[in-house]
Amino acid sequence: MTCKETSYNIKLTKNVHTSKVSTSSNNGINSLISPFHRRLHDFEEAISRWKSRKHIFSSSKTFTIFRRSASIDPKEKDSINRNIIKNPSNCYTSPIPRKTMNLDFSNLNSPEKQDIISSERFNEVRKLVGILRIGGQEYQNCSPNDLEYICDIGQGAFGRVTKEMFKKTKELMAVKHMDLMGTFDEQKRVVMDCYVILTTHTHNHIVNCYGILTDTISVYICMEVMATCLHNLIYQILKGGIPEVYVCKFLVGILDGLYFLKTKNLMHRDVKPSNMLLNWDGVVKLCDFGVAGTLVDSKIVTSIGTGCMLYLAPERVASNPNYDSKADVWSFGISIYEMIKGKTPYEDAHLPFILLNRIKNDPPPKLKDSEASPELIEFLEMCLQKDVQERARYIDLLDHTLIKIFRDKDVDISSWLQELLIDF
Repeated sequence: MTCKETSYNIKLTKNVHTSKVSTSSNNGINSLISPFHRRLHDFEEAISRWKSRKHIFSSSKTFTIFRRSASIDPKEKDSINRNIIKNPSNCYTSPIPRKTMNLDFSNLNSPEKQDIISSERFNEVRKLVGILRIGGQEYQNCSPNDLEYICDIGQGAFGRVTKEMFKKTKELMAVKHMDLMGTFDEQKRVVMDCYVILTTHTHNHIVNCYGILTDTISVYICMEVMATCLHNLIYQILKGGIPEVYVCKFLVGILDGLYFLKTKNLMHRDVKPSNMLLNWDGVVKLCDFGVAGTLVDSKIVTSIGTGCMLYLAPERVASNPNYDSKADVWSFGISIYEMIKGKTPYEDAHLPFILLNRIKNDPPPKLKDSEASPELIEFLEMCLQKDVQERARYIDLLDHTLIKIFRDKDVDISSWLQELLIDF
């Protein structure tokens, strides 16, 4: 029965049985309402009573939420103004307000998001939205409409990547689409990804970013187009391990990129071959900083998410909250093992709890003498020490003989890579 039919029947009953309604109008009306509507109405009244204890409405239709805290005094935080829409007569709908969506960076201003708005990283990102820097030129007030879609490149857990062309310059870009309408943690990940790439992309071994664009539902990170990633090189192109001479050359660039993040008090936290991109010249660059963390006194203090479990350091598996950049050194070591062997050391651990148990309790993975040079085996052992105190720091690795040799060694990765990619 519709709301109009219910209203009509109630009015008709009042006209026919005037005396009964006048003496017991409430009982008469209630008898005509279905049990479902009656229960729903009772539930709504209970919710309304609960809301009256949680919110104080003013004449301007804003409300204040009083938050409890064990460490600080309660603070009043005013919400944004919203028009309160009245329900139609006799139409029983839930009084619980719908969740509002955050449609762009300027709308990330509800009470529970004040920590993002006041943060330096959010403000830095917001100031740069809509600005593209290409070939030494700066283009203001840009939007996604200034891009022309060409094709899809890939799909990740937190975004889709497409190849697009900036119409004004015909520059090709890899554009990462990230949803702004997700959970609070997902929105924090978007901000972190944007912040890190905007503040570090000038480094030779971090993917170059042209700028950030937004519309009502998404953020678009515009980056340089790369040839492939090390994960695809291992599993789709070579279908096996990478020759050691190229691995060692890659290590120099990856290590330089990770150390640069450390100097900016940042930690990648998701170091793995799929986040190591190669351009057509064979230069390796780090990408995907959505779960990056901030370091204070070399210890992690802010982070979102965990990264891929296959590459987690033992101290992170043990839920140690005081881990530092040495956790990325472990992930770096697992990635080296995977590059050489063409597989991870835990590929047969199909269940998460088995995988985490092995990372925590098994001896660290090692390469055999027949699988790599003594220098690379030693370098890997320095990365894969389960005791954090024994594990190498970035400055120790940068001083290793292997890195010194291959930093200056001329390795023609470009010709090798382009030959491999002819059929891909």
